[in-house]
Amino acid sequence: MDIMTTLFDQDYITELYGAERENEGRNEERLNAIRNLMRKLKLSLTESMDFLEIPKEEQNAFIQALSNETPKA
Repeated sequence: MDIMTTLFDQDYITELYGAERENEGRNEERLNAIRNLMRKLKLSLTESMDFLEIPKEEQNAFIQALSNETPKA
């Protein structure tokens, strides 16, 4: 394997990983926003996601993530 192929692959992996990390950060921000709307404005989970204009096709992932959390006392 030549050095240019290795460098290209490293750049490609870095680009993919960076995009994945950015998406994870964005999703965590959205989860926090959903939690805040539910707590402070007493909105339901669905109402909170609709308020934030989260597309319907993405909502199941947030429902799943929040359903796996332990309720806080």
